[in-house]
Amino acid sequence: MTLSAWVPVLKDVVLFALALWGAALSTVNWWKTGRRDQRLIKVDLGSGMANVGPMSGRAFAHFKVTNVGHRAVTVASIWLEMPKGKRMFSTSILNMPGMVDTSLPATLSDGQSAHLWMSYQSIGRAVADLGMESATLCAVCEDSTGKTHRSNSWSVNAAEFLDM
Repeated sequence: MTLSAWVPVLKDVVLFALALWGAALSTVNWWKTGRRDQRLIKVDLGSGMANVGPMSGRAFAHFKVTNVGHRAVTVASIWLEMPKGKRMFSTSILNMPGMVDTSLPATLSDGQSAHLWMSYQSIGRAVADLGMESATLCAVCEDSTGKTHRSNSWSVNAAEFLDM
């Protein structure tokens, strides 16, 4: 075949590849735009220890709720999900240096976080009150639309937590 016979075929292949590229790019842009408009919240559950004041040496669970999206989100409530569908809410507001609870509801813009601290002793007592020696718990956050966001699971031994 001569070069003039291949030109129409080459043109069709190039146009087909260009159409595929355009379709893929449009799909990615559509997906990113839809994701940008969503409420994206990350819930982390960690721990800390008080080193000043009357609670010095006591261990605390630290709930950190972060807005990882581009849209402002209002955090309505944060709780610890217990076995058997029970919920444990913080009953006291901590205002120790470095351990300040965020008053809820709180509106978080991009990158902002809300914090909540709960003593290990109160968590251990709540698990023991359910008649369990150990449990798998999860931190949960509810936004203003009623959507819930969860952390990774956390294994708790009631006797160990009561001693902390």
